[in-house]
Amino acid sequence: VTPISILTGLNLNYMLFPPPGEPVGGPNYRLLSIGCCTVLFSIGRTIIVGMECLVRNIVLDGGGDSGGVLLSKKGAEKLG
Repeated sequence: VTPISILTGLNLNYMLFPPPGEPVGGPNYRLLSIGCCTVLFSIGRTIIVGMECLVRNIVLDGGGDSGGVLLSKKGAEKLG
């Protein structure tokens, strides 16, 4: 795509020039974009892993007052 973009002079991807209204800009916009994407990915990943741990604890604990109803007999046998 980049060679076609260079030949035609059109911005076909973000590697040649950032689009107007881009929150990160300037001569090092690629590095800033990579940094922003890394931070956003890390925050999203942390939230998803936290939610996974929360759901896993709820299922393994049996949902608190339910006394392990969420676990099947096979699942309970595997756990111990």
